[in-house]
Amino acid sequence: MSHETRQAANETRSVNRDDRTVDIVASTFDIDSYGTRIDQSGWDFEAFRKNPVICLQHDDRGYTSSNGLPVANAIPETIRVEGGKTFMRIRFPEKGKFPLADQVFDLVADGFLRGVSVGFEPVEWEDTTETTPDGKEFTVRVYRKQRLLETSLVTIPSNDNALVQRAKALNADETVVRRMTEQLEALVTKAVPSTQDIEKWRTYFERKQPANKVATKVLKSFFERILQEEIPDDEVKAWNRMVDAVEAMTPVETLSDEVVNVEEEQPETKPQEAQEEITPPVETPAEEPPVPTNPEPAEAPQEVQKASVQIPLSVLAEFPSKLMKNYADAGIEALRRGIPLKEACKLIDGMNSAVTSVTHT
Repeated sequence: MSHETRQAANETRSVNRDDRTVDIVASTFDIDSYGTRIDQSGWDFEAFRKNPVICLQHDDRGYTSSNGLPVANAIPETIRVEGGKTFMRIRFPEKGKFPLADQVFDLVADGFLRGVSVGFEPVEWEDTTETTPDGKEFTVRVYRKQRLLETSLVTIPSNDNALVQRAKALNADETVVRRMTEQLEALVTKAVPSTQDIEKWRTYFERKQPANKVATKVLKSFFERILQEEIPDDEVKAWNRMVDAVEAMTPVETLSDEVVNVEEEQPETKPQEAQEEITPPVETPAEEPPVPTNPEPAEAPQEVQKASVQIPLSVLAEFPSKLMKNYADAGIEALRRGIPLKEACKLIDGMNSAVTSVTHT
């Protein structure tokens, strides 16, 4: 569990422009707009002293212009609790090292940026009841022990004392300033993805990665084998092109009208006869016998039976390519009928391999 509280805007103390250091009050026991207090005697500074980063607007992950980089560091030996307040001195980088840090230092030094906030990990806490000046009771959570993780310079603090000071400076109603501050904090919190959301997205993409790789291979194969055109760099355009191509294809035709069962092997034909049709020789009828004196009505002459195979060589030459096209059409039809892309690709590859081996036999 983590919690962030904003401290008083008038708690930024002395500024040393030569050393580029600023003395600040990082935390107090004052109640904040979250309805919480921090017991200053319960601080654990061990982790923070090892990495005393001073962030801008609590951004340690790149949500703002700071890109998650600290704008200053706390000087570990200056971190202390005195009189119910936590003090520390922070040092900014040398001028010119980090332009954003230079801007922040100038804003702090000139009094425009005065808000300080701490991010910490609660260890022990209790809920207590307090009473407003007009006699109304309310619940306050008091953190008794906590580990300091980072300290930030912020634009709008949410500590009540800070809100009062800001309202006076703006000559505005304190209630209005508090409401506007809380609304702004709610919008910022909503805009930043939660740890659960980030983990959910990571798990989703890890689960989809194998399927995405297969889909990319199928898409590439479709453009190379079916469309025979260069695949677009934009993957969305590529998929839309594939969808349009599949929808424009005619239904798969059966092979029964084109495939002919060859019953006999044809004699090898010389190249110059490639354009001629093969017509089997017709047997010469035997010499007709003498017509009898009283001839019986002759039967109608029967049509000469042709050989069982009459296939032009031009048709035979086109047969493998037509067969391959029909196999490819069959693969596309499989896609249209909902067969998984991976299986459809295997179907096309298998059929093409089979036809190629027959063609070159």
